Amino acid sequence: MAPDALEFAKDKLTAGAQPTIVRKLLQDKFGTKMISKDLINIKQTLTGKSQDEWVDTVEFLQELQENPNNIVKVFQSSEKEIATIFVQVELQRKLYLKYGTVIQLDGTYNTTKAGFGLYHLLIHDNNRDGQPVAFFFIKEETTEAISECLQIFTEKNDISLTEVTITDEDCAEISALSKFFPKASGILCQFHVLKVVDTHLQNKFKISLEKKNEIRKWFRSAVYAASEAEFFEAKSQLKTQGQEVAVYFDGNWFNIPDKWTYLGRRQLSTFGNNTTNRPERYHHTLKEVLQKNRRLPEVIRRLINLVRLRLSDMQLKQSIREMRFNTKGTHPVLKTFSDTFSPYACKLLDGEMKILNWKAYDFVLNEELDTYSIPLRHTTYSLKRDLTSCTCKFFMDFGLPCRHIISCHIKNNTEIPAGSFLDHWRNECLENDAVVPACVSSATGTHYSKQLTRKPITDKDQFNVATTFFRKVADTLSQLSQSDFEEKMKLFDKKHVLIKEGKPVQLIQPLAPTEIVSPISPVEHFTDMVTDPVSTADEGTLANLQRRTR
Repeated sequence: MAPDALEFAKDKLTAGAQPTIVRKLLQDKFGTKMISKDLINIKQTLTGKSQDEWVDTVEFLQELQENPNNIVKVFQSSEKEIATIFVQVELQRKLYLKYGTVIQLDGTYNTTKAGFGLYHLLIHDNNRDGQPVAFFFIKEETTEAISECLQIFTEKNDISLTEVTITDEDCAEISALSKFFPKASGILCQFHVLKVVDTHLQNKFKISLEKKNEIRKWFRSAVYAASEAEFFEAKSQLKTQGQEVAVYFDGNWFNIPDKWTYLGRRQLSTFGNNTTNRPERYHHTLKEVLQKNRRLPEVIRRLINLVRLRLSDMQLKQSIREMRFNTKGTHPVLKTFSDTFSPYACKLLDGEMKILNWKAYDFVLNEELDTYSIPLRHTTYSLKRDLTSCTCKFFMDFGLPCRHIISCHIKNNTEIPAGSFLDHWRNECLENDAVVPACVSSATGTHYSKQLTRKPITDKDQFNVATTFFRKVADTLSQLSQSDFEEKMKLFDKKHVLIKEGKPVQLIQPLAPTEIVSPISPVEHFTDMVTDPVSTADEGTLANLQRRTR
């Protein structure tokens, strides 16, 4: 093969192109004819063998462990296979310490060829940009697996500062978050709430399209109702849609209205987040960049680099926004205050000032409660006499001076003090001053995951169990010769057809024990990382375990 053709092939294969496509490109562009097997061998040479993937992963985790403020943990299943990898570097711990009021959890798949699901915990910085504060890989999307990782997070971070957790409709995520963030208010992504109800209407209710649309309309009204009267009106309308519909909404939604309604989160500091759009968009971008055939150590390395890149970019983003949202033309009441807060916070205040340009408020002083009452058409807000808090949605969301506070300052001809209100929005990188305690021994050790005794109940449970099993099968088959691989694949294909058709599956007669030769799974190299508590109780670090993989 010509050198330029070889270089072209290497570039495409490294980028993740399929060998069959590269073969066609080589023939069209260079007139070079190659078989796919040769290209597969080139690709394997470039990326390393599957056994090396686990060794390289151990080496990189060991590098991370050299910093005592990083948290690295590896869990293995009862079958002694790697089940979970948890990583939180020092920078992420500092970020959470300063910006962890609201935290979002979301997972995705197809980020590595190792078959792990990737989960992230995200917070929002003073520019309201999402920042990952921890990530973990798990083999099974179960409450137990997610709980193991959240337990590490709660043990090594001060979770008392988290007031709100946000997740989608996934039951495993909801259950795990409620267990390990018991003092935080857990709310659901409103987009996923509407999506779940819509799917249920499509698949479970045998009613007319017109009636389905009416149910959707009233449920949406219940989600976004701005007053209790609107909510109860929507609720009563849904209950008149038939017994089956009423039972569904009573048993699944109206028993937890604080989780999904606008009214239920009106008094929470959500920073304006009502969906999991940010972590989902973050994962979507990751999948485009990483591609699902990336090797695990490379994916972990890129995730760490991305954390560092986003943090180094914070100051640059603030400088750019300062040029677009300067404080030169701000109202005198806000001038000093705006100089100390981020451009994003100033943009929010600018929106409140625009409302004040066409709206006036009456303030009724209540001497006994030491508050001002602000009567409006549908509700009445309460403003503290010292102008430090208000019960309106804007203040509860962001902790910034709302239009009611600003209006009162204007009437009193007083300036809002610099540095007052929520520190979250201060115009500086707060994480630079954060100090986190070092993690010793157990913080970076490895542990066995608890054996799961619960049998699969739902379709999703069965899917998770089946997926885990066939990943093991795939690991084994990948070590076979091409002829043996094709033979076994034909066998599985025939069995699959019989299962789909509901026919009995007859298993072949097993060979004698002496005739069985089990191929070595690449996972075995990585499971050697996990300390055996009986025979190697003194080898509890990744450094010792890494030597055992060689």
